[in-house]
Amino acid sequence: MISLIEHIEFLTMRHDCVIVPGWGAFIAQYETARYDEATGVTRRPRRILSFNARVDHNDGLLAQSVMCRESMTYDAACRVIDETVKMFKQQFINDGQLSFGRVGYFVRNNSGTATFVPMHDGSNDACDIYYGLTNVVLRPLEFNIEIGNVEGGTRRRLVVPQWLRRAGQVAAAIVVLLGMTIVLTTPTSLGEREREYAAVSMPGVNTAAKPVFNWDKAEMTLSIAMPKSEAKLSDASRQQSGRFHLVVSSLPSQDQFADYLASHRDVAERATLIERNGKFRVIVASADDVATLMRERATLPAAYAANAWVCE
Repeated sequence: MISLIEHIEFLTMRHDCVIVPGWGAFIAQYETARYDEATGVTRRPRRILSFNARVDHNDGLLAQSVMCRESMTYDAACRVIDETVKMFKQQFINDGQLSFGRVGYFVRNNSGTATFVPMHDGSNDACDIYYGLTNVVLRPLEFNIEIGNVEGGTRRRLVVPQWLRRAGQVAAAIVVLLGMTIVLTTPTSLGEREREYAAVSMPGVNTAAKPVFNWDKAEMTLSIAMPKSEAKLSDASRQQSGRFHLVVSSLPSQDQFADYLASHRDVAERATLIERNGKFRVIVASADDVATLMRERATLPAAYAANAWVCE
């Protein structure tokens, strides 16, 4: 069944005049925002629907809506509207009232005619495009009149609300900050006399005479880098007796032995360099058995003892 009331609800939200053929017209009236001095309330703007039973001709608006939604011809839509209006009239005669959904309702008055009551209960206001706006309560400033012995007769004291005082303090702070910003960021213009003394400080220039180099009296020192003398195998290494040797480091060449001694002074007195199969070993002890070298290893500093090993 086609619900004609849903079409009326939809159209009244978008048009100021919606005519139901054979029944009447729903006409929108606007009420501007106003201030009620008695209650101190600013009323929000409103859009209120009224009803005129005399305007009941077919302007095609409602039929067009039914035709588009229900996918029917214009004549079929007009027939649906006529049948529904007849049903509305019969229901109103039987019940004495008729609901039009969120638009409002009709009720029989004392004279037997229908009276339209728009739906404006504040919670289901379908036709008010300003729905959601609320009234604003504005409290006027109060004056307390005090009578005292003051010239002029009457002395008035203004009572300012707490929220207004805080707003004034915030506004004053903002004004002070803006003033300080303007003062600190505004460039100062110099007068004619001050401009004469204005100058840009430039770095000082040393005007002392530069010394002239005399090549005839110049003394020159010639420094020639000599290659490092190759470290030779010490006599002690040649005199090392024993089949086994306690090695603490290996060097790629014998030239590095002198640098090794300089950087490892804690074993320099005991260290000697030997050559085995083209490789140079730094040893700290030699013996005919490994057990003796293990005892010598225990006497070395921990850093050397941990990496020491025995070669033949």
